Amino acid sequence: MVHKKFFSLLAALALLLGTLALPVPEGLGVAGRNTLGLLLAALVLWVTEAVPLAVTALALIILQPVYGVADLNDAFKEFISPVIFFVIASYGISASIMKTPLAYRMAKWLLVNAGNNTAKIILAFTIGPAVLSAFVSNVPAAALFMGLALSILDALGAKPGSSRLGKALMIAIPFGAMIGGIATPSGSSINILVLYLLDKYVHVNISFLDWIFFGLPIAVVMVPISSYVIVKVFKPEALGLDVAAVLKGMDTQKHLTLTEKKVITILGLMMIFWLASTWITAINITMVAIAGLILFFVPGINVLSWDEFSPEVGWDAVIMIGGVTSIGAAVVSSGLSTWFLNEILQNLVGLGVVPLTALIGMIINLLHLLLPIGPAIVTISIQPLADLSVLAGISPAIFAITTAFLAGCCMLLPLDAVPLITYNKKFYTMWDMFKSGLITSTVWVLVTAVWVPVVAFLTGY
Repeated sequence: MVHKKFFSLLAALALLLGTLALPVPEGLGVAGRNTLGLLLAALVLWVTEAVPLAVTALALIILQPVYGVADLNDAFKEFISPVIFFVIASYGISASIMKTPLAYRMAKWLLVNAGNNTAKIILAFTIGPAVLSAFVSNVPAAALFMGLALSILDALGAKPGSSRLGKALMIAIPFGAMIGGIATPSGSSINILVLYLLDKYVHVNISFLDWIFFGLPIAVVMVPISSYVIVKVFKPEALGLDVAAVLKGMDTQKHLTLTEKKVITILGLMMIFWLASTWITAINITMVAIAGLILFFVPGINVLSWDEFSPEVGWDAVIMIGGVTSIGAAVVSSGLSTWFLNEILQNLVGLGVVPLTALIGMIINLLHLLLPIGPAIVTISIQPLADLSVLAGISPAIFAITTAFLAGCCMLLPLDAVPLITYNKKFYTMWDMFKSGLITSTVWVLVTAVWVPVVAFLTGY
């Protein structure tokens, strides 16, 4: 492992130095060529994880002035954005929900109503993470339902690698979480990053409610389709036990606790203000998220303590998003995005809105095989796609939202943090995921390509 990481580090360094030694491509400029070298080297390190992802992101900051891409002040200025503070707040929201039995109540209701029907159980394990991940990070949503699935599989004596039910459940959970993450802007940091970059680069602001019009119908359609595909591909065996009996061990009181009521009230207020931001421009999505986070700590409410909150914050994700935002700004300011558009993307202009949107969606989906990091995919894609939309006479919102929806869709291989949660339990192989994921993600791309342009037209984007 050490040798692999060392060679990955050498490969990144060789790629960086090799790019810098190349003649400057016509129409690009020295800063653009150097930015390309930094970006390619970073991609190698991110994919191989030769060093922690956040460390690579920090290296991108200090190397920008070294290679004449941007001065240090600009590099750090672009590092700090509202997206970072939304991500921090989202961890607090997740911690607050997970501290209470709320998520378990929802899961228990879904599973009891599914009875002992295998197909309905798979559907329940797709719906549950999808609903939860519309409000919290995809990772804790998947982790919670994985724990419930393991309880059922243990009761069945299901063995990793041989149980078709185990395969189906463990794939349905991350698929549901990824699908649910597109339903609302607050469902994923990728969504907030796209909104931020779209507003920054092309001054298009998508409201909270309009995003729901784009994302929620796709999520509602994709959840049963995903579940159906998984059942048909794996043909899971019958349960052979009473699910309700297994769930009796779930520690939930009959009535809502005081803490649960507080969490529901705060989340309800946040949703009201998020929706109000559609009409009141002074209200910002990130501002509401931070205000909600603060309320969890207020004396008399005391949903969270700092000692409970701090360990839950994924500082690696926070730093990662800051780093990719910074290098993304350099991609634009150095002219690299414009050069990429002129050299490659402009040839796609004549395809038409639906085929072009479908092609972009499939490309973003396949990028996960090379770069399984959603924020990085978004950062290097938004500006070139915005330029392409101008050339094609298409709203930049269409390509941006398509990018957001598919940047969080890592269904082909378990390379992203969400599917890795269940993949590590060894119930399914990479080929198992690819079989079901190829069908599901292809349908997701096609549904997105048809629906997003329709909503963009109806909402005036």
